[in-house]
Amino acid sequence: MGGITTAAVAAEDAGVAKATARLQTAQERAAALTGALDEAAQSYERANAHRLRLGAEALDSAQDLALVDAAVTVAEDELRARVTAAYKRPGPQMVFTDIILQASDAGSALHRAALFSRFTASGAHDVAHVRWAAALTRTDVTQERVIAAGAQASVEEWQSQSDRLRDALEGAQREVLAAEDGVASAKAEAERRAAAAEAARQAAAAVGGAPWFTITPPQRVNGKTCPVGTPNGFIDSWGFPRSGGRTHEGVDMFAPMGTPLYAVAQGTIYRVYTNSLGGLAINLIDDEGNMYYYAHLSAAYVKDGQNVGTGQVIGAVGDSGNARGTPPHVHLQFHPGNGAPVNPYPLAYSLCRS
Repeated sequence: MGGITTAAVAAEDAGVAKATARLQTAQERAAALTGALDEAAQSYERANAHRLRLGAEALDSAQDLALVDAAVTVAEDELRARVTAAYKRPGPQMVFTDIILQASDAGSALHRAALFSRFTASGAHDVAHVRWAAALTRTDVTQERVIAAGAQASVEEWQSQSDRLRDALEGAQREVLAAEDGVASAKAEAERRAAAAEAARQAAAAVGGAPWFTITPPQRVNGKTCPVGTPNGFIDSWGFPRSGGRTHEGVDMFAPMGTPLYAVAQGTIYRVYTNSLGGLAINLIDDEGNMYYYAHLSAAYVKDGQNVGTGQVIGAVGDSGNARGTPPHVHLQFHPGNGAPVNPYPLAYSLCRS
């Protein structure tokens, strides 16, 4: 009996050792995937910012062109009126001849001729004004076409980077799930997964939801945890341009659709709601009074006033609100003391890349 027990223990230890080795390999691969996703997120964010900047320039150029067109129209109208008036009065040559003939002497004739030349010069000025405005219009048309072409190219680049990021997220998700399935043969891993699944079911039961995942929450760092599950990718995009002339006041953390979102810290769910920009959103206020804003969710597993612990599942990554059509992500804002937002990238990096 003792020999059988020892053999069983040895076999179990060997299984755990193999599973541990597989887990280490999976973790190394996950680290590489994380770097690749961060690079893909960076390319996407830069392409998006370039697209928005050129779009604004194209709009300004079109407005400038409209103003120049209006100036040309005014100049042409003024010239047309002057020509019409001149047609109704004696022609310049006839008037010029009368001026000379009516002069009492040669000196008077030359003086009157000089005055007449000044008068007719204003008509030449109108012609020059029309020609100048027309040339300016041609220049603006050329510039507008160049900017418009650049804007179109930037849209195509943005779409390409968007597709690339989506593919990278989906590929990383498949690799992570495959790695987790390989490690699941270990007893410790199985117990971890069962505990995480039970916690997720309990969180969903509070609001009648049912998340798809059984991923273990990330590790804690100084009492806090990464707000989004793996795999994920993000960069420091604070201040990047956004639609409507806004600037980015958060960090977009890209992850596969439905990836779990965790409570960064222990606290209270202040509000679960929907708005036009953020879509489905959650406001979490931790025990220190700091507020965290999660936006573009596909699901929420908490309700107003609910107390949550660090690492508790509160929602899932999505593309709701004005993120529709972009790679799925959570827009995270950090409001220390529940005040104005500050750049959350340093916090996110310390929690998700340590």
